[in-house]
This record gives sequence, C-alpha cells and structure tokens, in this order.
Amino acid sequence: GTEGKPKINFSSSWTVNHISNKTDLMDAYEFVQLQKEIYDLTGNTNAYLQGYNDQGEKVNDFYTVDKYKGLKGTDWQEAITRPALYQNYNVSLSGKVDKINYYASLGYTDEQGIVKGSDMKRLTARLNLGWQLNKWLNVTYQGAYSYQKQNPNKVAIGGTSIYTAAIYLSPAID
Repeated sequence: GTEGKPKINFSSSWTVNHISNKTDLMDAYEFVQLQKEIYDLTGNTNAYLQGYNDQGEKVNDFYTVDKYKGLKGTDWQEAITRPALYQNYNVSLSGKVDKINYYASLGYTDEQGIVKGSDMKRLTARLNLGWQLNKWLNVTYQGAYSYQKQNPNKVAIGGTSIYTAAIYLSPAID
C-alpha cells in the first residue's frame, strides 16, 4: 500500500456459458431402426420391438419400427444441460498508515455449471500486513482462506461422464 487514503478496488463479471456444438444424434426412429438391423444380423432379440410386463417378462411382439416414427423421444444432451450463469466478484482494500502496510481482499464465485447438478461456489479471503519496525527489520503476516462447495454430480456409473453417457443413451426412452 501507499501513504494517503486507502485504495478500494471492486470488480465483477458475469457470463453465460452454453454448449454451442451439440453432437448430432439419432432420433428414436433412427435408433430403433439401427437396433433392429443389428439384432437381425446377430439373431438376438430386440427389446425395443417387444412388450414387457411389470416383472420384466416378455408379453408379445407388438411394437414395430414404424411405431417409433414421429416419436419425440428424449434428447438426453438437452435433458441434462442448461445455459449456465457464471458470476465473479472481488473487492480489495490497500494502503499504508505510518509504518504499517496492509492489503485485504474478498472474492466470491458462483458457477451454475452447464451440466445440471455441477454447480460450484467459492469464497476466498486474503490479508497481508507488513510492519517496518526499523531500517533493517520488517515483519510480515500473510494469511489466506478459501472455501469451495462443489456438487459432485459430474460422473456417472463406471467413471463415464454424465455428458458422454447422455450421448449413448437411447432416445427411444422417455
């Protein structure tokens, strides 16, 4: 700090983050059609073309690929993401009184996170004090504090990110 009036600084910033390039995915009809082609080649049963009861037992083969035409289905990328606000605020005070220099600051960050449930909040503080006791001895104190709270909702089963899992999920599921 310098002699004279204390110096106060304040800064803030706001941004909105969003996904600008989503992965182009199949709709429900295209997905079920591909599954049918795969199952026809392998001889396995296609779960999307069968009806099941509450116990998971096969009831009949009542679905056809055409039943999925025009079905909206689920865009999982859309379902798990959002435009996310990022806010950052900082204020500081510095100066010098006689033989004491001082600097104190406080910061706050609030980030929503593009993937729902990936929010983060952080609070930081700093204090620096310096005493010039004589020509050859200067005593300094520096302290800092940081607290961060982050929602850990970024990982799906098996370590796959939620966003990656959303790309591979079936759009035929509502």
